[in-house]
Amino acid sequence: MTHHAHSGIHSLRRAVHVFVFAILATLVFGIRSACATPAGFAFLEIPTGARAASLGGALATMTSGAEAMFGNTAALDPTRGVQVSGGHSELIQSLRHDYFSIAGHAWGGGLGASMRALYSEPIDERDDVGNLIGTFGAHDLEFALAYGGHLMPDIRFGVSAQLIRERIANEAAMTY
Repeated sequence: MTHHAHSGIHSLRRAVHVFVFAILATLVFGIRSACATPAGFAFLEIPTGARAASLGGALATMTSGAEAMFGNTAALDPTRGVQVSGGHSELIQSLRHDYFSIAGHAWGGGLGASMRALYSEPIDERDDVGNLIGTFGAHDLEFALAYGGHLMPDIRFGVSAQLIRERIANEAAMTY
């Protein structure tokens, strides 16, 4: 066997080992993710905007301007003028989803701010035997600021800062 043929077999074996390792790693980490507890602040997974909702939230590469605040802040970069986006959705069981964003060109890139909320009308509170004892409310809020720019003509970046609050009845959580 020539040295060249031996080198080719060695390269093929290495490629097979890398492929097998990648498959095993995917299975291990995939199973671990599937067994994880649900994440908090799940309202952030609700597609924001008509285009995002129609695409099932798969909007990251197609968004721009004020809508980029909710999917891909790097897409704020080509924003020209001032753009405003907002909406209100009535969901099941008197659950409402509102959003508002504004973006414009600033400091050589795009600057944006947004707010979104998921909230309910008062919900009946009942004791252990079903007697009505009052009502409680629930809301989720997100406030964000973001900047999108470009490093080179085809390479963009985006950064954002968010303040997020979730409350149901007398329990609340907040993060940033």
